Order: sequence, then structure tokens, then C-alpha cells
Amino acid sequence: MANAIDVADYVVYRANKENSPVSNLMLQKVLYFLNTIHLLKNGKPLINDFKFEKWGYGPVLIEVYSEYASNGAYVIKKPSLNIFIHRGKNGVSIEQKDFSKEDLNFVSRDFIDNNIHYFINKDPFYLVKKSREEDQWQRLSTNDKYDDSGTIKFYKNHKSWND
Repeated sequence: MANAIDVADYVVYRANKENSPVSNLMLQKVLYFLNTIHLLKNGKPLINDFKFEKWGYGPVLIEVYSEYASNGAYVIKKPSLNIFIHRGKNGVSIEQKDFSKEDLNFVSRDFIDNNIHYFINKDPFYLVKKSREEDQWQRLSTNDKYDDSGTIKFYKNHKSWND
């Protein structure tokens, strides 16, 4: 399992390497479906530090959205410079860190490498539509919390979505 920002940065890196750069909207959907595949194959999420939220265009990781919001609707040309604020008994410290693919463990990178091609060439609004078909996204209010078990239940009982 991995941190959302590390996964997002690696997806941006891989998408650009595949000559299929992603927008923030597309990034959110790719993250969601990668997380879904990981849940189905491994019984646990790929992303372990944040849960998806219900937004008008489907599932969103607010921390990732905020990190890449400055791109607007345009494609993301490179992983962002991450700034981390650490609070401790000695005060607050700020760490600035450039992207490194080694920030993500090999197993997670390999999983993304083997599954990203299913999504990066799809129309983002197709992925929006598909993400909103899941039962819990239809009934969640903005105050409800996303539940991994709802995703597993839906996709284990769902036919292929290549239609």
C-alpha cells in the first residue's frame, strides 16, 4: 500500500512516459480504478492514507486534487514539487521534495505499470461515467464516507465494463 501523492506522482510520470499525459480529472479516475483493481486482486487498497470523496465528476482524493489544481483542466506535464509540513514537539518544519519514482515501492510501481494502460487512453468522461455506476457513488451524500467493501462487492458482481 502507498501514499496517495506518491501514487499520483508516479501515475503522472508514467502517463507522460507513455505519451498520454493526464489532466487532474483524468488523474482522479485513473487513481480510483487502479485502487479498485488493487482491492479486487489483493483485498486491500493501493492507496492507504486517504479515502476517496464523492464529487460531481466521481471519486476524488482531495489531497491529490489540491496538489494538481494549479493545472486547471490542462494536462499535467510533470509530477509536482511536494511540500510537507511536519508538526512535532519542537515546532513546525517544512520539507520540500522533488519527485523520485523510488518514493513508491517496487511492488506498487510494478502494479501501476501493469495496469495503467487500461485507463490512460480512455476518454476521461467515459471513466467519470463508469466510476459513477458503482452503487455507493450513487447513494453517497457529500457527508458519507467511501467504503472499500462497497467497491469490492460491486465489481465482484459486475460484468466487464468494456461496453
